[in-house]
Amino acid sequence: ELCFPQNYTPKEFDSLLIDSNYKIVQEKSFEEVIIWNQNLMNLAKVKNYNKGVIWAHLNIANRYTNYGNFDKSIRHLDSAKELIDKSTIDNHTIASVYQYYSANYAMMKSYNLGLEYNAKAAYYGEKIKNPSLDSKRREYFLSYVYNLRAQLFVATNNKDSIIFYYQRALKTDQNPIHLASIAHFYVESEFDRDSAKYYLDKATGFIEENDIRITRHIQASIYNSYATYYFYLGDF
Repeated sequence: ELCFPQNYTPKEFDSLLIDSNYKIVQEKSFEEVIIWNQNLMNLAKVKNYNKGVIWAHLNIANRYTNYGNFDKSIRHLDSAKELIDKSTIDNHTIASVYQYYSANYAMMKSYNLGLEYNAKAAYYGEKIKNPSLDSKRREYFLSYVYNLRAQLFVATNNKDSIIFYYQRALKTDQNPIHLASIAHFYVESEFDRDSAKYYLDKATGFIEENDIRITRHIQASIYNSYATYYFYLGDF
């Protein structure tokens, strides 16, 4: 059973729901993550801390998205959006709500809606000036916004914008996920032997360095892109 103190401060809620949730997701089951966030949501409601309630909704929505339950995810996002519409909430939180919507619609193959919400996420993300949110974290968030925008343009076959936003994501934050995305594009969508190898090798460098951002999913994606690359070269 998961037990929590009853007297969290706003700063403690933020730490648990924004910073610690990633670790919880790695360590606990789907059900435990939902319960953990639901309990924190209930405590945040008692404290009338809307930002905490919003982030609990976002964390739960993200779990449902990753498990393909888009209806439940959207319901939690709708609840989060109701609160940002009637509360004074920071730009990072507002941008995150729109980015979660965008990711949901991307997975649902509703690409135009995905682009619409992604544009809102970028708008509020670029306005982040919260002194408690360091610039590196702002860049990290925006890089994911740009990366998703590039993926949505891949899906809508807007070639002029794809590399622009992939490169913008990478310029904003040198992240192995963005390298893997660009490599995947040059392998799967627009085969370019030299560019594909360049980005695959750079992404693999992060694996060799045991970078904490290389999850098993990302590692598998990089190796799968390598396999496809060699398939296209006929090097079976």
